[in-house]
Amino acid sequence: DSLGYTLIESPHVAGDYSLENIARFPIPFIKGLGRAAASYIDLSRSHEPKAWPHGNIEEVSIGNQLRPVMITQPNPEHCTDPKNAINEVMFMGLTELNEGSHRFYHEDLAKANPDHRIISIMTPGISSHGPVLNPLEGLTRLLDTTAEEYLQALPDLTHDGIINIYGTSLGSVISFHLAALNLARNNHQKLNIGVIKLASPAAGARDVHEHEKFNEYDASNQKYIRDVRNRFFLHMPQDAARMALRHPEKAGECMSVALIYSMDIGKHIPRLFTLIGNLKSAQQGIDWETMKYVTRSHKLKVIGGEDDPLMKEQLPQYVKLKELSPNVEIRILKDYGHALTLDSESVVRHFNE
Repeated sequence: DSLGYTLIESPHVAGDYSLENIARFPIPFIKGLGRAAASYIDLSRSHEPKAWPHGNIEEVSIGNQLRPVMITQPNPEHCTDPKNAINEVMFMGLTELNEGSHRFYHEDLAKANPDHRIISIMTPGISSHGPVLNPLEGLTRLLDTTAEEYLQALPDLTHDGIINIYGTSLGSVISFHLAALNLARNNHQKLNIGVIKLASPAAGARDVHEHEKFNEYDASNQKYIRDVRNRFFLHMPQDAARMALRHPEKAGECMSVALIYSMDIGKHIPRLFTLIGNLKSAQQGIDWETMKYVTRSHKLKVIGGEDDPLMKEQLPQYVKLKELSPNVEIRILKDYGHALTLDSESVVRHFNE
């Protein structure tokens, strides 16, 4: 706490790469792979609503497309007025909507908040269930454009309830942009946004004033950004392996995403261009004045892994924001990296605490 953040000890005492962990890996991994494949086939063929807390896919007009949105309505046993229910709106990173790590996160959030509405919005052009973008549009699209489209679509999804925002990885950039756009609106147009919660954020500050510098470089320096990006790409395979050994069944479901993607041959090129465009936009960072503007107006909760190269570089900026505003809370989880949302139960628990 004296450093400006809370460091949480890991419950994983035994070595992740122990013979015991490796030996027990195959069976639950295969089970998860099979369950995800069955879920994908069912989703492709059936539009029957799933039982609570499972998210149901709805096609929603966002921008100039009908895009898939996953929604879990409040549990009727816990919510007397769904129209006024609190909304937990999740902006996803470069992941899949109804298979893999995000589904666990979505459903665990619903279980922890049964009287709330949980809404997960897919990054445009990424989902295997949704439309792709024109390759040129995907390559040149900015994330503040995505944020503007989400801002326009949210009133029809959230009804009259408060809106809490969850940004995961790339979704953290969208979260800052959306909150800033909302604050700039006229009072009668503003959405009632409550808390902003970021997990494994990827929102680096740029254009930081000299008297407020917290790092030698910021996101304005392209050489620095390339170095951080390269360290991140080296980190991810190692972190994915570690999390797979901790959660083999979930890892099996996540692996199915790669298989699902490989079957959508017609979407490979536009999806690749969109991935590149999203990464390029995220690497531009968020203007430092915008970050201060948002955190002065909203409570901000940040959870990251101690081993995550992106979190290591962003931690000083969030500590600085906490110095400037009492609205910021930061938790760093030991022995976790960027893929920490695979342990979605822990992430949800920390946010709720």
